[in-house]
Amino acid sequence: MQTERKSYLGLIIIIFTVFSIWLLLGVVSYFVFDNWTDRGTFGDMFGSVNVLFSGLAFALVLYTIHLQKQDLDIQREVQKIQIKDLKLQAEATAKSAEQLESQQQLLNFQVIQGTVLNLINIKNRYIKDFRWAPYGKFPAGFNLEETPDLHGEEAVLGYFELFNANPEGALTDTFFSKYFRMFFYTLNFINESNINQKQKQILADILSIETSDPELRIIYKCHANKQGELLVLKQFGFDKLYNSLT
Repeated sequence: MQTERKSYLGLIIIIFTVFSIWLLLGVVSYFVFDNWTDRGTFGDMFGSVNVLFSGLAFALVLYTIHLQKQDLDIQREVQKIQIKDLKLQAEATAKSAEQLESQQQLLNFQVIQGTVLNLINIKNRYIKDFRWAPYGKFPAGFNLEETPDLHGEEAVLGYFELFNANPEGALTDTFFSKYFRMFFYTLNFINESNINQKQKQILADILSIETSDPELRIIYKCHANKQGELLVLKQFGFDKLYNSLT
């Protein structure tokens, strides 16, 4: 509003100045010359009327230029505001995208973590439910009667003693082959999941905690010549844990 008032004031000043000059020429010609003939000649010489309209036209041109300059200034200010708003919107959009991505990553991790925990529970239940009844050996010879059943990890360790001479033979055994498939399926599932490396290591550490020392010894003894399995074990630090046991 103040800018518009200043613009109108400038136009009024210009028009007033032009009109004053025109009027001044008339007053000067009236007092300087004694008769109207000389005054008319003087007026025609300067073309006072033409000067008035030319001055007014020039004033309007100047005023138009001034208004255009104001419009350009306003447009620049509007553009600056629009650019600032666009930057703020872009930043807000980027921030929202980052938040959504973080939420999606967290959701993916929670889903994958739940799956890994279920797989670990299946593995542990498989060991816990294992039963084995070894034949006892006495000084008088072999007793064909079975000794009391062994349960869980104790049964697994006792059963694995049958493969001490050839640990890789356990790879084709019904019980151990199924156990190894469950263990490495869980580990490979972690490795191939769509989560970051830190999250993968967290899940691998959970699997490591839920794998007993005897289990780890059996795994390494049976896979001593299996480079693929050894590589994925090393990737998640199982080799360091195994070396600490030997």
